[in-house]
Amino acid sequence: SRTQAIPLKDVLNNRMVVSPQLVELSSDGSMEKSIVDTVYEVLRTPGEGMREVVRGEPLGWAVLIIVIASALWILSLYLGSFDVVRGVHGNIATGTCLWVGISVVGMFAIAGIFHMGAKLLRGQGSYRGLVCGLGFATLPLTVIPPLTVLHVLLGFAGFVLYVLGAAAISIWVLVLEIIAIRENYSFSRKKAILTYFSPVIAIVLIQLVAIVVSSVF
Repeated sequence: SRTQAIPLKDVLNNRMVVSPQLVELSSDGSMEKSIVDTVYEVLRTPGEGMREVVRGEPLGWAVLIIVIASALWILSLYLGSFDVVRGVHGNIATGTCLWVGISVVGMFAIAGIFHMGAKLLRGQGSYRGLVCGLGFATLPLTVIPPLTVLHVLLGFAGFVLYVLGAAAISIWVLVLEIIAIRENYSFSRKKAILTYFSPVIAIVLIQLVAIVVSSVF
């Protein structure tokens, strides 16, 4: 990208004052949004924000977001004295690195499954765009640490707030993921939901077929 000065007449016609040093233009002369603007738009207007993400395909930022979100989530569980997590992962540094690695690999894997389901429904989007959308969909997980602090400080009341907040955040992430699928493949809401739950549907169908086959033979 490069920085260009905006002609004075264009600034006056638009009735706005913009510092040329603060306006980033791409090679074709169009404005480029900063990552902060993109994150804000994904959280404020998910449809428009996700549309920009899946079309722009900022893979590096998407991976960084999933790394930060997953690290904050697992660290919050450690700090919240969740004995189950400590028992499974042991050392906090090792557990955090392990969970971050699993989260990143898992994002690419689940994106592959969604992509195959979308292609079966004649979706036209890209795998890379979907990966980016799923990465940005984890942004709400960064709200987990404050909930953990409340859980530690307020005892049982904090635990109730943590459970309710975690449930709300999970639903928020799910909705963002469905929106990412919808915007990446230009799907309707129903097709996006069907694609999202296609792995579950496939597993159920496989089990039903297995039951039928086993009952026959």
